[in-house]
Amino acid sequence: MNELSLRIFSSIILLILFYMLIFGNLIIFITLLQIFQFVCVWEYLRLIKHYELFSKESSIKEYENLTKTKLGINSFFLIFLLNFLNLSFIYESVIFIIILLTLIIYVYFKYFFTTLINLIGLLYVVSPFFLIIILKSHLDYERIFLFTIIFSILVDSSAYFFGKKIGGMKLASSISPNKTIAGFIAGIIVPTTICIFVYNHKDIFNVLLLSIIFSITLQFGDLIESKFKRICKVKDSSNIIPGHGGALDRLDGIFLFLILISLFTILDYNLFFIQ
Repeated sequence: MNELSLRIFSSIILLILFYMLIFGNLIIFITLLQIFQFVCVWEYLRLIKHYELFSKESSIKEYENLTKTKLGINSFFLIFLLNFLNLSFIYESVIFIIILLTLIIYVYFKYFFTTLINLIGLLYVVSPFFLIIILKSHLDYERIFLFTIIFSILVDSSAYFFGKKIGGMKLASSISPNKTIAGFIAGIIVPTTICIFVYNHKDIFNVLLLSIIFSITLQFGDLIESKFKRICKVKDSSNIIPGHGGALDRLDGIFLFLILISLFTILDYNLFFIQ
């Protein structure tokens, strides 16, 4: 199977999993959420360990793989604690939440804390999964999450396609050498135009404004993850998804987008796609 076919096949599988996460029953929702969170935290901790162990070596290559970076028992203990916290959050078990939070804080600061940036990074990776649980209780959860996935695909696809076709000046060559300004602009114009036609109601300014903000947020989230990989001197967060790399590679922009969408929802902002 060539690379393009592999990417298409993996994308179809991911879309099926996302569909099940949105429309599946509670058991399917919990199972998939736990798996996604486990993989993402595992990838993040492995990137951090790789950076601490190897990135300062003068002989390291720019795009070193992570196959020789193995996590210890403390890392997996932290991952499982975070998963149990997520599970307790779903069932609103206050006592278990307090106990697990205490354990997580103790384990993290005893074995993992090196810089504030690492802690912020972990919170950034974990927070979308807890925000999804909050969104799950919203009456329009399916519509919100489905819009998040489709809009993300539109931004990524249009930025990739027009960036390849038009080329030109790079957006941030030191962070992501393949991204161009033309692709960035297309990643704003195409999804925004589609939203204006699909959600054609009186508050057109709200559709226009939010679509632009969402597009920029998604692409900025992509750059955040790319920058982090550059710092760690790796190409992909893992090779768990054939043709795509790791879970963090595929969910990079969605993470920041989900955080933004959740904030708008919690603040009860007038989101045009749930009217």
